[in-house]
Amino acid sequence: MLRSIQACRGFAALLVLLFHLNTAVFDRPKYFAVQPFGPIFDFGHSGVEFFFVLSGFIILYAHRGDIGDLSAMSRYLSRRFQRIYPIYWVALAGLIPIYFLAPSFGVGHETDPVTVLSSIALVYINGDTVLAPAWTLYHEVLFYAAFAVLIWNRVAGIALFVAWALGIAVFQAVSPDAPAIARFLAAPLNLLFPVGILAALAYRSSIRLPAGTLAVTGAAMFLGCGAWEVIHGRSGIGTLLYGLGSAFLIVGAARLEAAGRIRIPDALEFLGAASYSIYLTHFPALSLFAKAAVAIGLQSAPGWLSFLLIGSATLALGCAFHAFVERPLLRWVRTLGTPSRPHPRGAA
Repeated sequence: MLRSIQACRGFAALLVLLFHLNTAVFDRPKYFAVQPFGPIFDFGHSGVEFFFVLSGFIILYAHRGDIGDLSAMSRYLSRRFQRIYPIYWVALAGLIPIYFLAPSFGVGHETDPVTVLSSIALVYINGDTVLAPAWTLYHEVLFYAAFAVLIWNRVAGIALFVAWALGIAVFQAVSPDAPAIARFLAAPLNLLFPVGILAALAYRSSIRLPAGTLAVTGAAMFLGCGAWEVIHGRSGIGTLLYGLGSAFLIVGAARLEAAGRIRIPDALEFLGAASYSIYLTHFPALSLFAKAAVAIGLQSAPGWLSFLLIGSATLALGCAFHAFVERPLLRWVRTLGTPSRPHPRGAA
C-alpha cells in the first residue's frame, strides 16, 4: 500500500474523531455544553466522504488485475472479509452485552434483534446499528458486492456501476417519497466509490498529470468546502465537492510519492494503518472518557484542555487497539487460509 494513501486514511479517521468529539461530547449539555474551538470541526463528517473515495481507489489499486477473472473471486472475497469483519466483530462483541445489561447507555434500538442481526452481518435492513459509526460499513459492503460483479464479468460490472450512478442522479433529481432501502441504495455517498475508482485509473494511467497542482487543488477544494460549511452550513453539493477534492488530493499525493517528491513519516503511516481501529473504537471511547471526565470534575478545567485530553486518549486507545488486537487478529485469520506444509519424511 502506498504510504501517502495510508496517511490519507489517518487524516480521514482523525477528522471523524474530531467531528464526534466536538458535536457528540462537547456540544452535549450532559457533558460540557460548549465547543471550546467553536464549530471549526463540524465539517469533520467529511472524513466519511474521504474514506469512501479512498475505498474506491484502494479496491481498484489492489484488484485491478482481478477484473474479469472469475478465478480471482474467492481471493477477493476472502481479502475483503478479512479486512472488514473480524476486528469489527471483536468491537461489536464488546458493545452488545453493555447495551443489554445497561440499556440507558444506548438510544433504544441497540437491543432490537433486527438491528443486532443487521449489525453483525453488515447488511442494511432498517438502517440502525449497534456500533454508531458502522452505518458507513453498510455502504462499504454494498460497494464490495458491486465490485464483485466487476470481477465476475467486466462488461456486466461496468454496466452495473454506470446504471447505479445514473440511478442515483435520477433519484436525487426526482426525490420521490421512497422507502428507506431505496434512499440507502441511491444515497449520494455511494457515488464516491466510483469517483475513487476513477482516481485509481488516473493514477495508474500513463497521462502526465501535474501532481503537485492536483494535490494542492484537492486540498484547497476539500478544506474550502469545509470552511464554507462551518460558516454557512451544509451545501447540497457538499458531498460531491468533498469527493472531488479527495480524489484530486489522493491522486496528486500518490503521484508525488511515486516520483519520490514527498516522503511520508512513519508516524503518519502508522496512523493510517490504525485508521479502521480508530474508526471502530472512537465513538464508544469518547462516550466512556466523557462520562469519566464528568465524574472526576474535568468540566471545571479549561475547555481546550479537556478537549485535547479526551481526544488524545481516544486516539491512543484506537492505536493501541490496532497494535494489540487488530494486527495479531489479522495475522491469525490469514493463517487460517494458508495450507500447512507437509512434514518432510525421514530418511529411509
